[in-house]
Amino acid sequence: MMLYIQFLKKLLLLFCFAISLTFTLPAQQQFVHQLSSDFNRYQANNYHEKIFAHVDKSFYLTGETIWFKLYAIDGILNQPASLSKVTYVDLINSNNEAVLQASIGMSKSTGNGYFILPNTLQSGIYTIRAYTNWMKNSSPDYFFQQQINIVNTLKNQQLVIPTNAIQYDVQFFAEGGYLVENCQTTLAFKCSNQYAQPIEGKGYILNKNNDTVQKFSTLKYGMGSCTFTPLTNEKYTAALKFKDSVVKLALPNILAQGYTMQVTQLDSNYLQILIQSTNKTIETLYLLSHTRGVINNLAEQYLVNGKALFIVSKKSLREGITHFTIFNGIKKPLCERLYFTQPTNQLNISTLGTNTSYGTKSAIEMNIESTNNKGDVVPSNLSIAVYQIDELQTAEYLPIQAYLYLTADLKGSIINPGYYFEKNDSTVLQAADNLMLTQGWSQFEWDDILTNTSTTKDYLPEIEGQLLQGKLTDIHTKKPAAAINVYATIPNKNFIFKQSKSNAGGNFYINLPSIYGNTDLIIQTNYLIDSNQTIDFENAFSNKFTSLKKQHLYIPKKWASLLNNKSIYVQAQNTFVEPVLIDTSKNTFTDTSQFFGTPDKKFLLDDFTRFITMEEVIKEYILDIKIKQQKNKFNWRLYNKKSEVFFDNDPLILLDGLPIFNTNTLMEFSPLKIKSIDLVMQRYILQEFVNEGIISLKTYDGDLANYPIHSSAIAFTFNGLQKPKAFYSPKYDVPNDRWFDARNVLLWMPDINTDSNNKIKFYTSNLKGKFIVVIQGITKDGLVGSHSQFFNVQ
Repeated sequence: MMLYIQFLKKLLLLFCFAISLTFTLPAQQQFVHQLSSDFNRYQANNYHEKIFAHVDKSFYLTGETIWFKLYAIDGILNQPASLSKVTYVDLINSNNEAVLQASIGMSKSTGNGYFILPNTLQSGIYTIRAYTNWMKNSSPDYFFQQQINIVNTLKNQQLVIPTNAIQYDVQFFAEGGYLVENCQTTLAFKCSNQYAQPIEGKGYILNKNNDTVQKFSTLKYGMGSCTFTPLTNEKYTAALKFKDSVVKLALPNILAQGYTMQVTQLDSNYLQILIQSTNKTIETLYLLSHTRGVINNLAEQYLVNGKALFIVSKKSLREGITHFTIFNGIKKPLCERLYFTQPTNQLNISTLGTNTSYGTKSAIEMNIESTNNKGDVVPSNLSIAVYQIDELQTAEYLPIQAYLYLTADLKGSIINPGYYFEKNDSTVLQAADNLMLTQGWSQFEWDDILTNTSTTKDYLPEIEGQLLQGKLTDIHTKKPAAAINVYATIPNKNFIFKQSKSNAGGNFYINLPSIYGNTDLIIQTNYLIDSNQTIDFENAFSNKFTSLKKQHLYIPKKWASLLNNKSIYVQAQNTFVEPVLIDTSKNTFTDTSQFFGTPDKKFLLDDFTRFITMEEVIKEYILDIKIKQQKNKFNWRLYNKKSEVFFDNDPLILLDGLPIFNTNTLMEFSPLKIKSIDLVMQRYILQEFVNEGIISLKTYDGDLANYPIHSSAIAFTFNGLQKPKAFYSPKYDVPNDRWFDARNVLLWMPDINTDSNNKIKFYTSNLKGKFIVVIQGITKDGLVGSHSQFFNVQ
């Protein structure tokens, strides 16, 4: 809980910074101050954390490995964030089922991991998603998500494009939110098929007399827009012509009264925001714009004769997605829309010393350099993937800047988000604006902000390590059990012991250190005094999913030969590469010290004559422990070296980290299984718990040596952090033609620091064709960038 209090202090500092923005505004009406205050308070109470995953490629066969690098980002500053020390990664199939999961430890805002794809998977389109425990307080729409294709060539499946007719899905979106009679607006639209794939087409708007009112056509990825003024007493129909059919549908409802909003370019430096309304009385309207939780503009204008005009300097807008909202005098949102500003200050990544063509099993050397827009070299943390591209594996990838400045702040799947960062011409800018008009906002609703309701967070940030979260329930009343001590133990030679207390809702939280791999964990209460509770655990992985359309993977028959060859290569690679060359190991526990540090006294029982009863061992050798039997119970008292008298109550007694509540069972335990006994002969405060000393007994193997665990305790296998695995990259300094190297991923390096390791060397395989180098990264100040280049292997 102290960790959570420290985190709240950080949020308070952020809130104080944000609220100060209110007082820098001109002296306007109290409404303006209240609106900005509500907004800043909400942002301070809802810290935004983002996760970006650089996935090595996007097409896989079962048997291959998915490699990924994780970047933790502050959602406001777009800088590396060190809040969470654990990130959760799921591989989800088209039925919203997690088929593979991993907990990844984060260090210095980054982490990396992998999924080995089993042959039990079905072919299909899968989603890799990544999130932290803190991010689970928000919608899963805010999690990192990227789709990949997986094919299982060992399963007999039909993967041919179907012959059934295309089902068209056409959606219309009025700029600002509504179509209003006699008010000009921009009408955007999105066209796709039943598989959520974009479809290009053109059409026109017809009135009730079938007269053409407006023509329109898609511009990019099935999206487009046109200007439209609906008239009173008119009904409109849209007719869209696609490659093989014509689709007709009614336009969205047209309001008799309301407001519209149009954002247009006044010139290269300013935007014009025109508000039109059926209300002809004079009314005060307010414009609020914000980008990633920071207010850019707060202005007021009068609505006169149904029109109000706001002029906004483009320099006042932060890079990324800006949210424009129009309010009336009672803080009611009237219109809103998104506006995208391309980032101009990016991390420029380049490679020196590379060629465009190499031979098989040849060395490739490159020197990676990262600079800012001024050309100054800046240290950065990068990840690099080098892989073959063909008909199955395209060169398209998700750039980190496209995710942080665009995709992360939008709902739904975005087709090729990197396109909106490639150029700054009119076509790209208009396509980006169409995207803004047709894509939903993912972070909040205004009702949450304006009601000023303080919401309780169900999930705490994991600022030290994995957080074990559970709930105690009274078995009789079925109500939450509050103020009950909970004990967690991972038995080991270097055991882990943690203690917590349930809150008013029966919830308890236990901070665990960095534990790699699976291990045994025991959770219990003091069954001598708290035996009427059931313990339920919260799954660390989220069970909430987005409601995206189910997509299917279809592969033409002409690709059968290519898939067959790839399958043979994967099987050969997995058969002949020695596992010892791939795997690396890491200690199960990163911290091997005892939680109480150095004991006051330590007894190695093999140094003494062995007795067969625990009572004899204590009485003969450990005079600092006094054992007395009262009412059929053995009481243990420890000598207090500070006051030089024995404590009045039992100390905390541990066996391989397991707290012993019934000392009678310990008295019956064979001392021949005990290797050592440590004594802490003073009061020891563990969090808010005060212990009258500690007696820690250890067995030879740290496995409890068959000590009887009480039936109320819960013992289970705890899934710790994923153990790291090294990417297999052979060296051919000496010619080696003994075996066929079938690697299609030549290099995966998830952690490159350009201030210390700029030179990279790797080797091609026996595969010939076109390869792509993809490098992504970030600086400590939040400059992000990506780089790609191609070479051929002949």
